[in-house]
Amino acid sequence: MSKISVVINTYNEEKNIANVIGSVEDWTDEIIVVDMHSSDRTATIALSMGAKVFLHENLGYADPARAFAIAKSSHDWILMLDADEMVPYELSKILKKIMESGDFDAVNIPWINYLFGKHIENTGWGGHQDKHIRFFKKGCVIADSKIHNFLHPIDTARVLDLKLDKNLGIVHFNYKNLSHFIEKMNRYTSIEASKVKSDDKMFLSRLLIVPVMEFFKRFLYRKGYKDGMYGFILSVFMMFYKFLSYAKAYEDTVIKNFGNSDKTYKIIASEILKEYENQKV
Repeated sequence: MSKISVVINTYNEEKNIANVIGSVEDWTDEIIVVDMHSSDRTATIALSMGAKVFLHENLGYADPARAFAIAKSSHDWILMLDADEMVPYELSKILKKIMESGDFDAVNIPWINYLFGKHIENTGWGGHQDKHIRFFKKGCVIADSKIHNFLHPIDTARVLDLKLDKNLGIVHFNYKNLSHFIEKMNRYTSIEASKVKSDDKMFLSRLLIVPVMEFFKRFLYRKGYKDGMYGFILSVFMMFYKFLSYAKAYEDTVIKNFGNSDKTYKIIASEILKEYENQKV
């Protein structure tokens, strides 16, 4: 009989870790927590709830630790979650039935996203728009370190695309407020920028066109307008996310003196102080 290992990647998630474990502990067979050296009680709480805890280097985001977490699991099926996610009871029954049927190797699951305290039903975060393969048979999905795009089914995997029904999906308590969004945006765009290929001639068009396209994709094509002011704000933020990613890449690869501002300022400051020294002579 097939068994399920839950793998959870964490960093400073003491407020969330009990919730995610509580939503899976009664119907799965093993809980693996891979913690990136939290400075809070995340690991302690996880251990107290029966999870196996392993440590992984903190690289600023969880994706590089996914393959490590899978390797630590013992069972045939893997359920991969983040600490700010939960599995509703009705979904747990559906996932177990899919596993027991033997008809599929992986499940593409809808995400029920809450942003700024509101359930977002469009703007790219709606359950019919935002799906992820997070329940799969070991060996049928490959994990890599790409940010926000880390799990890929093998060519022969039988993948079930689970349809959104009655808003049933993985519940994700996403960004808490605008400050939280901006904090994560700054970190993630630096990672995105490191992966952008530099081309001086292309950067200007990317800076101008890609962010604007992102706004219209979110607000119009993905019907962000149906989410009202929330959809508008999120669309603007994602437009800036794209702009900031390319601007940081431009900073790193084209405008070399961006990174030497301390040196530049030191030279200017020294020249100003010299002016005063010259006046004393």
